[in-house]
Amino acid sequence: MERTVIYDRAAALLPARIPEEMLDGWEEALLRAVRRQVKPGDVVVEGGSGAGAVTAAILEAGAFVFAIEPNADLCREYPEHERLSVIHAALGCAAEMGRLRKNSEWWNGTTDRAPPSEYGRLTGTAKIQTLDTSEFCKRVGADVLVMDIEGAEWDVLYGEWPDVRAIIVETHGEHPAWFEVVQREGWVRRHLDTDDRDTIVTFLNRRYTNG
Repeated sequence: MERTVIYDRAAALLPARIPEEMLDGWEEALLRAVRRQVKPGDVVVEGGSGAGAVTAAILEAGAFVFAIEPNADLCREYPEHERLSVIHAALGCAAEMGRLRKNSEWWNGTTDRAPPSEYGRLTGTAKIQTLDTSEFCKRVGADVLVMDIEGAEWDVLYGEWPDVRAIIVETHGEHPAWFEVVQREGWVRRHLDTDDRDTIVTFLNRRYTNG
C-alpha cells in the first residue's frame, strides 16, 4: 500500500496507528519521544500535525490535542474526536499574519533563521495566521508542546518558551544558541534522536522534574 494512502487512512480513522515499517527514521524518533513524555489527561499542542501520525499517538496516550496545521486541505481530513481540536494556523513567536514558504516538497515555516539550504528551492509563498506559541500554550493549559514545523521552530526557540512540562521538536540540525537558552530558562535537554538529516530533541522543564 502506498505511503500516502496509509497517511490518509490514519487521518480518517484516528486514533489508528500508521504501521511502524511505513515510517521514516525521524518519524519513528518523534513517536518515541511523544510516547515517553505524553501522559493520560495531558493537554498537548502539536504544531505541524500534518496527516495525523503523531496526533494519533497522542490520542492513544489518552491526551487532549490542539492540532495546529497550516495546510487547509489536511485540516479538513481530520474527523471529529472528543479530545481533538484542529486549528488552521501556524505556530510562531507572535500572533500575526505570517508567510509560509513553499519548496518543491512541503510548506516551510515563516522564519529566516533556519539555514535555507535545508529547505530546498523556494517555489511560492502563502499567508497564514500565526499563533504566539507561548501565549497559546498558556491559554489552553498545555502540558507538552510538539513541533514539526519545518523551520518555524527556530523563531519559537529563540523567543519566549512556554511554561510546559516538555517540548519535543523536530529540527534540521542543532544550533549552539539553544544550549544558552536552555540554561537561561531552566530547561534541560533529555533526549536526542538523529538520522541523516533530521534531529528530534526533547527539552524538559526543570520546574516539573527532579533533574
